[in-house]
Order: sequence, then structure tokens, then C-alpha cells
Amino acid sequence: MTHFEHLLKPSFLHDLIKLPSAIQKKVTKAVDFLRQDPRHPSLQVKKLEGAHEVWEARVDQGYRLLFTLV
Repeated sequence: MTHFEHLLKPSFLHDLIKLPSAIQKKVTKAVDFLRQDPRHPSLQVKKLEGAHEVWEARVDQGYRLLFTLV
């Protein structure tokens, strides 16, 4: 399985700790899935319309993770 290098913005951890602990765990799991395979079915990855190279991955029904591929 291919692993992808990922870089997190400094604001990511700052914002992450503001979330409820259950969501923090889901975000961490989603980041792990992204690192292992950005096409993991649970992420439901799609490119955002009107945004230049910005993608979203589903964390759960109410939360999304935005990222770019470099």
C-alpha cells in the first residue's frame, strides 16, 4: 500500500484541540486514512468546486477535512 507524506499547517493542531474529544479521534483517524490511501472509501474524497486544488474528506456527517495535494 502506498503511503503519502503529509504536512499539517500549524493551525491544524490548534484548531483540533478545540473540537470535542470524540471528533478529535475521528479527525485523527481520517488523517491516518488519508496518509495511507486518499481514496479510502470511508473518506468519500471529492474535489471542491470552484476551489483550486482543494479537496475534502468526510470525517463524519457534520465535519470535513480540507486538504491539497502537492
